[in-house]
Amino acid sequence: MEAGSIRLVEGEELTLQAHRGLSPQFVHGVERVRIGEGLTGEVAQSGKPIVLENISGDPRLTRSVVRDEGMRAFASVPLKSKDRVLGVLNVISHVQRQISPREIELLEAIGNQIAVAVENARLFEQTAARAEELRTFEERLRALIENAPYAIYVHDLEAKFIDGNKKAEEMTGYSREELIGRSFLEVGLLPEEYIPKAIEALEKNVRGEPVGPDEFELIRKDGSRVSVEIRSIPVERGGKVEIMGIASDITERKRAEEERALLYQEIKDKAERLAVTADLTKIIVSSFNIEEVF
Repeated sequence: MEAGSIRLVEGEELTLQAHRGLSPQFVHGVERVRIGEGLTGEVAQSGKPIVLENISGDPRLTRSVVRDEGMRAFASVPLKSKDRVLGVLNVISHVQRQISPREIELLEAIGNQIAVAVENARLFEQTAARAEELRTFEERLRALIENAPYAIYVHDLEAKFIDGNKKAEEMTGYSREELIGRSFLEVGLLPEEYIPKAIEALEKNVRGEPVGPDEFELIRKDGSRVSVEIRSIPVERGGKVEIMGIASDITERKRAEEERALLYQEIKDKAERLAVTADLTKIIVSSFNIEEVF
């Protein structure tokens, strides 16, 4: 057998992937074949081999280029993996001859090996593509987290920092390296009056409960304080439970609330003083009226 080809299933067609001993005209004329079309398409559809001593007069030939190529002896076997046809292996001779059962067995064994190789190659390509998609997704997610307008951080069940974004560094005044591996208490981020509240929130997270929003004050590296609103939720990663927190700087909001409260109190005090003054005025006027009567 001096010529041959390998075709693989792509959708509803068989596409020529490799060949030897075939003319360029033949290759061009049969580059794509529909499944079910001709001898090769029938093999792909049925999953059974076709063996002919002389192909030239077979009524199933659909393309004249096959006869023009001067083909005679022909054998076509399916490339099967796990009972699924992945393609077809064809071997051809320009001489009419009988192809023995042993040769067919050999072709089928070769076809099975090719099918396994094709399946493995496709699985590798799919795995590599998924890995690339995952890597791209992780890069995008990391960029979003890193540049988020909120402080986002992760710590373990002992409240030791695992990671954090730029906003977390800006909010606390500590670099990521200074925080990782240390807890809130070890860093000294929490004022003493907020520690019980933080411990209670951690206990809820350990039980699998989300927490927040809760208001805290943090002591920055320079000693100044920042008011924050924190939400935290337990998440599983790599078989371990970690706590992800999102903190918003509400210092300006708290300052505005305090200013409004002071303004309200000031207005209230003035109103009360005005009311007292009005009452005194009434009393004085009433007293004068009484004197005039007498």
